[in-house]
Amino acid sequence: MTLAAEPAARGAVALCALVAMTASGLGYQLGKQPGRHRPHTVLLLKGGTTMIAALLALYGAGLSGLPGHWWLFLGLVVCAAADVLLDMRFRLGMAAFALGHLCYITAFVLLAPVQPISVAAYAALALVVLLMGRYLGRGMQEPVLPFQLYGLVISAMLALALGLRPLTAVGAVLFVVSDSLIFYRFLRPAGRLNDAACILLYYTAQYLLALSTLYT
Repeated sequence: MTLAAEPAARGAVALCALVAMTASGLGYQLGKQPGRHRPHTVLLLKGGTTMIAALLALYGAGLSGLPGHWWLFLGLVVCAAADVLLDMRFRLGMAAFALGHLCYITAFVLLAPVQPISVAAYAALALVVLLMGRYLGRGMQEPVLPFQLYGLVISAMLALALGLRPLTAVGAVLFVVSDSLIFYRFLRPAGRLNDAACILLYYTAQYLLALSTLYT
């Protein structure tokens, strides 16, 4: 492959992954409606959409050979499994997502030295997580500690991503916003708009994180 053709090939693969994730994600959203698909099919579409992003990251990691990109690929695979577990056993799914974020954290540390902005951002985010957990936990029926621990992990992922390229940083931000919408459901009733926004932001986040392996 010539140097001139390589960027075009990467763009073509990225576009194919985007189209495939869009089709699979729409299939998942439509399949959740009563009478559309069997539950196993819906779960397959949910986790399969993230696996498409994982395959994109696999392609990028193969091209770059960077250890950080391989850890990103692993994180996406873990998140794909977490997608399925979350609908079966929520706490187990949340633990799996935390493991996925630990993979992302490892990836980000390997990709670049920790920046001062990341240290400052994590200090601020951790304080917010602890204070919000203490305040909002009074109105929750679920124990608040697991949510706080998860919040500290995903805050570290976001803080480290802020010191990297825009694709990675934006992907991390969207991931946190998506998870915040899920947390909101434990506080107040949420409708279809919340659900649609949550999954759209989530899949976009995973796609951007995978796409970042193609453009180092």
